[in-house]
Amino acid sequence: MVPSRARWTMAAGLAAVVAIGGGCAGGGASSATVETPPPDATAAAPAVIGVGDAAPAFRLRGSDGKSYALADYSDRILVVEWFNKDCPTCIRQGDTMKATAAALAAKGGAWLAIDSSHYRKAADNTAFAAEHKLSYPILEDFDGRIGRAYGVKVTPHLFVIRKGRIEYTGAILRVAEERNYVQEAVEALLAGETPPLPSTRAYG
Repeated sequence: MVPSRARWTMAAGLAAVVAIGGGCAGGGASSATVETPPPDATAAAPAVIGVGDAAPAFRLRGSDGKSYALADYSDRILVVEWFNKDCPTCIRQGDTMKATAAALAAKGGAWLAIDSSHYRKAADNTAFAAEHKLSYPILEDFDGRIGRAYGVKVTPHLFVIRKGRIEYTGAILRVAEERNYVQEAVEALLAGETPPLPSTRAYG
């Protein structure tokens, strides 16, 4: 068992790295093997921005070489996924992300992944997107500026955005993978309703 002081020190160190553009639970390759889900994934997480707030604007280069901006999706529901190809949670939930993105696209919505890992190279994500046949691009935020604007601390962390405003923020699934919160939020918005659970705690 790790002493409580050591656990706190390790968690603080990981959080500090993530804050400057890190990945799963931290910014270094060694921390990518750490997965620490919260005691209750449905508990709302404190964030710089939240449900009802304007989503911070961005324009970023994608893994396909194209430029993507939040303003391009003002008339569509957009899901933004903070992503790190080395994160165990991102890997484990990858198929769910792809399936949810496909279902969203079929209903006229869009999905973008953003990588704020400071050690990432553009070619890494280009190769990953091709190998895993992603239908959506991975955007480059390697200085972590946009990640910090959104208050992202772990990957994956997802935001459902409609007309420039955040309608859902948090995880895509509970740890037990019983319920797809992002899909729930999207379907509620398409039906003209409020997401049944607008905020959960992201974990990774």
